[in-house]
Amino acid sequence: GEMDRLYAGLKAGEFPAILEELKEVSATLGRTVTVLSGGEEIVGKALGFDEMGGLIIGLADGSLRVAYSGEIT
Repeated sequence: GEMDRLYAGLKAGEFPAILEELKEVSATLGRTVTVLSGGEEIVGKALGFDEMGGLIIGLADGSLRVAYSGEIT
């Protein structure tokens, strides 16, 4: 998925190119997103990224989930 590719790029040291993509992905920050990750559907508000590049998602019950891979819609 997109996050897998971004994460692999970060590990490979492709930070400038990845930063541009993260800016595009960050356009989703503050919006409600659906992430399909490992057969699970996570629905919540995109809040930011953690130090590993995972997307931090705030769920309706107030808890946080971090998606490191998956399709974001």
